[in-house]
Amino acid sequence: MLSVAISLIADIEDMEWLDAEANFYKVVVIAVVFVTAALVLRTTRELIPIKVRSTNRCEGCNYDLYANESGVCPECGRMMPARAQGRTGRRLWSRATTIATDIAMTEQDWLHVDDLEAMLRHLSGRVSERKYRLTECAFHRRFWHLLADERSRRAVEVAERYADRFASADELAAAQADADVAFEKILGACFTDGTPRRPYWGGAVSAAQHAARSMYDLHGIFPSIGIDHPKRFGNMVNLIWNSTAAHPIGDGSSDTAGHTAIKTEQSAEIRLLHDLFGNPFSPANLDAAWLTPAITSLAQTIYDQRSFERLPELANELELAACENRDIIEHCRGLGPHVRGCWVIDLLLGNK
Repeated sequence: MLSVAISLIADIEDMEWLDAEANFYKVVVIAVVFVTAALVLRTTRELIPIKVRSTNRCEGCNYDLYANESGVCPECGRMMPARAQGRTGRRLWSRATTIATDIAMTEQDWLHVDDLEAMLRHLSGRVSERKYRLTECAFHRRFWHLLADERSRRAVEVAERYADRFASADELAAAQADADVAFEKILGACFTDGTPRRPYWGGAVSAAQHAARSMYDLHGIFPSIGIDHPKRFGNMVNLIWNSTAAHPIGDGSSDTAGHTAIKTEQSAEIRLLHDLFGNPFSPANLDAAWLTPAITSLAQTIYDQRSFERLPELANELELAACENRDIIEHCRGLGPHVRGCWVIDLLLGNK
């Protein structure tokens, strides 16, 4: 492929009538070849068995660090040595696929793709802090059964209130500090005598950690990351680590089983993204005629009380108000899941 690019560039140089534009065409050719190579490599790489690819492990907890780009173990917070972050080729690959994935995301991809990372990458930089935090909390609530300590659950609840400015930063910090104590308690039991036992405690450890430490500000979670670190603030891709709580709990669970469970969880989280963001390629427009007292009151009640089972009732009210937007009506009557931050409710309430 590189030889093709060089040949094309040479041909361009031989075209005297394109002398003024030669540099432009060189850049175009190189860009096309680079992106195409990245997409081919991505497809090829997905065909390599997980067992072959999963070679990097955290020295602290033995967590599988395959494809980790952050420099931090998402399970125990340990800074990764340079060799664990991947070879130079892997870093170049990561940059290439990042560019290729962002370019390749289309409306049809968004509606039908089963790639959580690609969707989060597309959203990164395009959503408000409120929406980021509510997305994170929605992911946390999928592991509510693993948050046995009330302090962990309270941290999620306060984070939701903070997203809507009903809790202060001090309240959030205090709740997360309490939840961190709960996390450290589980972590201490997990690593008795320094022996990693992640396959047994994995889900509970991950769930407790994520409840206590928001990924919105990585610098706040891992102080060893510099304040100017490019991935420390509001990067939606960081939310992909929440799915690690799906790793099977029980002695003897294999890495293959763990990856399968995490992939299944990510598919469920994709459905949450559809509820939270709808179709960002074709956002619905609000008609003021829909904002009748009955509709706004019902929408607010659904939001405050999490009474999403009343969404079909909201659809009926919207039709009475002459709403003909089928995306809105069908979403209200759909099976869900629905969570706080649902795009239809946010549209009617004016939430960003």
